[in-house]
Amino acid sequence: MKLKLDVTELAKIISELDLYKETVKVLEEYHVEEEKLDARKIQLEKRVNELKELIKKNEAECQMYKDADDMTTYIHLKSEQKQLRSELEVTEEVASEIKADYTNLKFKYVAPLRQAQGKDGQEKQELFDATKELIQLRFEIYHCLSTLSKAMLQQQVKIWDANEILDDAEVQRRFKTRPITSENATPQFWYQNETFMNKHDVNNALRGGDGNHGNPNPNELPVLSKELKKLAEVKEAAQTKTKTKTKGD
Repeated sequence: MKLKLDVTELAKIISELDLYKETVKVLEEYHVEEEKLDARKIQLEKRVNELKELIKKNEAECQMYKDADDMTTYIHLKSEQKQLRSELEVTEEVASEIKADYTNLKFKYVAPLRQAQGKDGQEKQELFDATKELIQLRFEIYHCLSTLSKAMLQQQVKIWDANEILDDAEVQRRFKTRPITSENATPQFWYQNETFMNKHDVNNALRGGDGNHGNPNPNELPVLSKELKKLAEVKEAAQTKTKTKTKGD
């Protein structure tokens, strides 16, 4: 028999939630402005390439009319080339300014992005606080163990009469028998350290890991909780009461 947590439905519900709606809104606004810059960048790059092709073509034509008897065409081409180079210089300068525009756009959205992440983070924390959930789960595990122990102890009542034999002084002296106690009925907790929940394993699991990948370091384990100590005291008291009742009978 195994105790198992089924989080399939919980994972399905979480996958359908909108956990980053505020951040997504800011990113959508950012991308709208970014696309405008992209369009300007593409337009400028296209014009730069066009101007370079026109200048290349112009240079070839100038070479053709450079030695012509009539220099009118050559002069016209040189004048045109000068205008093309001037436009290319200005266009490349404007294109280089786009880089700064991208940077300024990112600067603009730092504050809204932080604010949105804060809101989303608060909603996630309210939705699932790992610390609170583990504390609650710990008490549920205690309750589960207590329920199992009580059920097993009720079954043990059937064989309490065996202590008439096993707890007899002469029988113990000869056969070294031990009386039946609640310890024989309840689930055994064999872990040698004070607790089985290591904070590093919990953090690893919260980051998507599968849990402990080696033996935990006892020095890193937290001190046994007050709740578990109290549970142990109650259990010990129940054992003493049962043993006393058995001897009295």
